Amino acid sequence: MKIRDIIERNRVMPHTAKPMGLIHKKGYGPNNRYGFKNVGNNKANEAVQYKAPKLDFEWKEARRYPALAKLGLEGWKKLKGEEVNVKDLGGLQKIGNHTAPDQNTANKNLPNLEQGKVKRTQAMVKSGVIELPIVVKLPNGKMDLLGGNTRFTSLVAMGIIPNVWYIDASGLKENFADGKIKGKSRPGRVKKAGASCAGSVTSLRSKAKKYGGEKGKMYHWCANMKAGKSKVK
Repeated sequence: MKIRDIIERNRVMPHTAKPMGLIHKKGYGPNNRYGFKNVGNNKANEAVQYKAPKLDFEWKEARRYPALAKLGLEGWKKLKGEEVNVKDLGGLQKIGNHTAPDQNTANKNLPNLEQGKVKRTQAMVKSGVIELPIVVKLPNGKMDLLGGNTRFTSLVAMGIIPNVWYIDASGLKENFADGKIKGKSRPGRVKKAGASCAGSVTSLRSKAKKYGGEKGKMYHWCANMKAGKSKVK
């Protein structure tokens, strides 16, 4: 049974049916558009079907990481990836740069995400086919959710530990891995963009996701720089 069938069945019989770990929940909000709450049944996970991510589209996110930016679009598209469940990567909290460390937090964060993307994700959920979010292992050894945060967060909010497209880029060289700034001087660009390198790596990642554009790019650079220095220490 697909997610779409589960949704329709549960919506028709909200007070009597509890198919595949889904239970009715009153109310209407970003985490409850279809009138159900997922309680983490493994069969619900199995009902999700995934399709390959659009690497061309995600290049905008990928190039915020210096090691990936050096590859160019074609180099980025040639990186090998595979479909992996987040459990096999160590769990939700082993991955950075996302808004779903657990189901409750994912539910709370959904209203703060771009609502156009939330609606598109809901349409994917209803169809039963989800585009794989992308997780990249960086040269500093850290894993980041590079693209698909709304899809990732929506699935976790439903109690589903999602599959992702996992790319191991840990073998690439990073400009900031030794704590030195190479190439163009960035401090001036950071200030000009209205960004700041103050704060934790996690907070900088969050701001990068929030603002996007040049300002978001500079927040990403600050986070990468700080993460690189921490690793050296």
